Amino acid sequence: MKEVKFKFEDLKVYTKALNFVDLAYKTYKSFLSMLFVQPLENVKIIFQQLLKINYEKNLSNYQK
Repeated sequence: MKEVKFKFEDLKVYTKALNFVDLAYKTYKSFLSMLFVQPLENVKIIFQQLLKINYEKNLSNYQK
């Protein structure tokens, strides 16, 4: 087996690479949470608005 020697510059490169991977993972995680959390919130809001419109329509029909 060959002996592996690390230089300080290598350590800097590895640290940068790890930081990049960490950032990429965090970005990916936040993207996933946006993908799954946001649409559910939007669907909830749309559903509430549809219920409100339906209620108002029924109310106006009843009042006629």
